[in-house]
Amino acid sequence: MIATGQDLLPDGRETGDAFAVELGGGGLRLAHVVFGPGRHSINRLVEAGLDVPASVKAGHVDALFDWVAASLLPFVAAAGWDAAARGPPPLGLCFAFPMRQAAGDSGELLGWAKGFSCEGGVGADPAALLTAATARAGVRMPVLALANDAVAALAAARYARSPPAVAAVVLDAGANAAYVECLAAIGKYYAASQPARDWLPRSPDVVVDVEWPHFADAALPALPDDAAGVGAFEALVGPMYVAEAARRLLARCAAAGGWYGAGPLPPALASPGALDAATVYRIGYDGSESLDEAGSTLRLPLADRAAARDACAALLRRAARLTAAGLAGVLQHLECEPSHGPVPPVDAAPDPHATSFDPPPAHPRSVVALEGPLFRRVGGALAGDLRQGLDDCLGPAASSRVDLVAPPGGAPLGVAALAASAAARATAMGTQDVDGVEPDGGFFPPRAAGATPVPPAPPRASQF
Repeated sequence: MIATGQDLLPDGRETGDAFAVELGGGGLRLAHVVFGPGRHSINRLVEAGLDVPASVKAGHVDALFDWVAASLLPFVAAAGWDAAARGPPPLGLCFAFPMRQAAGDSGELLGWAKGFSCEGGVGADPAALLTAATARAGVRMPVLALANDAVAALAAARYARSPPAVAAVVLDAGANAAYVECLAAIGKYYAASQPARDWLPRSPDVVVDVEWPHFADAALPALPDDAAGVGAFEALVGPMYVAEAARRLLARCAAAGGWYGAGPLPPALASPGALDAATVYRIGYDGSESLDEAGSTLRLPLADRAAARDACAALLRRAARLTAAGLAGVLQHLECEPSHGPVPPVDAAPDPHATSFDPPPAHPRSVVALEGPLFRRVGGALAGDLRQGLDDCLGPAASSRVDLVAPPGGAPLGVAALAASAAARATAMGTQDVDGVEPDGGFFPPRAAGATPVPPAPPRASQF
C-alpha cells in the first residue's frame, strides 16, 4: 500500500475547463471536461482513444511522452482552447502504473507493466515527463494532478455523486484498488515524506493506493495457464491476464476434447494475445441458448460451445470473487459504517477539520467506484459476480450497505477534476504563474517549527 499525496479529493463544486490524459494498458485516452454549472454537474465531456504502438511501448520514455504530447496538443486545440491567449489549461495525468508519490502533482515510477518496457522511465516523474514533452512540442502544459487509474476513479466518484465514495476498484488491462484513509492511521506517513518535502496536510484524510497486483499467498487458486512474470494476484484478476489464461485453457480443452480434430486451432487460440478480454467476458457471460459468442469466435459446433463457455466463466468467476475478497479486506480495514468512512469513538468530539458538505444520509452506505471498460460492456453480469463475492465475504446484511457504482467519465473525469481543483486553489493562493510554475514551491504550507506527527487513530469496532 502506498499513500499517494492526494489529500484533497473533488467534492462536486469544481467548475470550468480541464483536460485529462490517461495512459495504461488500455491505450491512450484523452478527455476534455467542462464542469458545472451547479454541483456534481458536467456541462461537456469529450473523449478520444488511441492504441499505443508496440514500438512506442518498447522505446525510450521520452519517445513515449513525445507521442502522447503529439496526440494531446491537437486534441486541446480542437476543443477550442487557445493556449496562446488563455495560457495552459488545467491538465491531469492518469498514469496507470505503480508510483511513489509525496504530492498530488508529482511521482516516481516504480516499474512498468501491461506490455510497457520503456527505457529511462523507472525512477522518473511521469508528470514532469509529460510537461517536458508538451514543451518540446511547442506548447508547454504543466501537469497539475497526477494519479493512477484507481485514485482517478475514486476522484470521479467523489465529483459525480454524494455521499462520497470510500474506495475504488479498477479492472482494465490490470487490476488495482484505492481507498480513503484517515491520515492519523498512517503512522509512518510523515516519516516517509521527510526530508523530501516539508509540509502539513490540508485535510484529515489521504488516498491510499492499494497496489494489490503483487499480493501473493499459497492459498490463491492458481492454474498452470495463469500468466508468469507478473504480480501473483493481478495474474488471476487482471482482464489482460485472465484473457490469456482463458486462451491457454481453451487450447488445452480443445486438445483434450478433440474439438478441432487434426486441424489447426482457430486464430483466437493460436497465438499469445490473440484472445482479448472483452471477447472472453462475452463468451463467459453468454446466456443465449445457441452460445453464439463461442461459436463465432472459436468456430465450435453447438455441442462443444457449453464447455468453452464454462471454462471462460470459471476464470471470470474466480477473478470476480478474488476482487470481491480484496475489496472486502479494504472495507474491513476501514471498518466503515457506510459511507462516511472510519467510525470515530461514540464520545469523540466533532472533527473541526472535516471537509464534508453533505448531511449524513438517512441510511448510511459505503460507495465503491468501479472503473474499466469491462464494467461498461458487461457491467451487470460482472457487478453481479462481485456482489455475490461481497455477500460471501461480508455477509448479505453488510454487503447490502455497499453500493457499487460506475461514475460517468471514469478515471479521465476524475483526474480532470483533480486538475481543475488544483488550478482553482493555485489561482486563489497566487501560487501559479502564467506558465503553470509554482514559484513558492507548491501548494502545501510549510510545517510549523516543532510540529509533531498526527497521533495514532483510536481503535474502532468493526461494522463488518
